[in-house]
Amino acid sequence: MQNPSSFVLRSSVFLNDKVNAARDVILRCIVNDIPFLPRHALITGSGLDGLSQDMKITHELPYSEIPYFLTGNAPAHAQILRIGQLYDRPIIICQGRTHLYEGAHPADICFPIRVLKALGIENLIITNAAGALNPDYRPTDIMCLTDHINLSGHNPLVPHSHDCARDEEICFTEMGQAYCPLLLEKIRALPSSSHTPSCVHYGVYAGVLGPSLETPAERKALQILGADAVGMSSIMECIMARTLSMNVLGLSAITNMATPDAPPITVQTVLDNA
Repeated sequence: MQNPSSFVLRSSVFLNDKVNAARDVILRCIVNDIPFLPRHALITGSGLDGLSQDMKITHELPYSEIPYFLTGNAPAHAQILRIGQLYDRPIIICQGRTHLYEGAHPADICFPIRVLKALGIENLIITNAAGALNPDYRPTDIMCLTDHINLSGHNPLVPHSHDCARDEEICFTEMGQAYCPLLLEKIRALPSSSHTPSCVHYGVYAGVLGPSLETPAERKALQILGADAVGMSSIMECIMARTLSMNVLGLSAITNMATPDAPPITVQTVLDNA
C-alpha cells in the first residue's frame, strides 16, 4: 500500500522536508507548461475518476512516482495525480485516495493535502461516494456537505506516537465552518442547465471507519444523530485542509440508499451509480 520510500512522519522539520520533496517533483512537471499555477484541486472518490474526462491533461504522475505518497488498494481509485486545465482553469486532480480501512495512519493519508498547500492550492474540492440516510435522497443525486460527523475514531492531527507528541505542536483546529460557506453559495447560485443536476441536496455527512457496511441499527442511529449520508472517507482530508487554512467544498455522489430498511448492495452497484 505504501510508497517504498515512505516512512513515519516524525517531526515538523522532517515533515517539511518530505513535503518539499514531493512538491518539487510535481513542480518540475507544471512550472513550464501552464501559464500560472493552479489554485484549485479536486480529490475524486470511489467510481468518480470520470470527473477528469473534460480535463485538458498536461501531465500525469502515478502516486508511486511522488515521494511519500501512499498508494492504496480500494476499487476504482486510479492513484494518479493529473495536472492540466478544466474549462480553461488550471487544476490538479488527485484521482484516488487511501482510506483508513486500508490500515494507513490518518496523517499519512493527508500527506497529499500538505503537498497541495505547498503548491499554492487555496480551494480544495473533496468528493466521495456515499449512502443516503435521508429517505428523500435517491441514487445519482448529489449532496453538498454543510457539515460532518466524524465517527471514525481517528484524526490526522494526532501524532503517530508519544515521541512525536514531544516534538510537534498539537493543532486545535477550529471546525465551526468545515465547509466553506462562500463555495456553497456559489453552488446554490448556479443556474439550472444540462450541466447542473436537478437533484442537489445540502446535508450532513457521517464518516465511519469501514470497510464493513452499516447495520440497520447503526443506520438508524446515524439518522438520529442528524446525518443525511454516510461514507468512509473525506473527513480526514477536510480536517487537514482546514488546519492549513484551505477552503473546502465537499460533494457526495449518492450511490445507494442506506436507510435502515434499504436492501443489500454490492460494490459494483456503488461504482455504477457513482
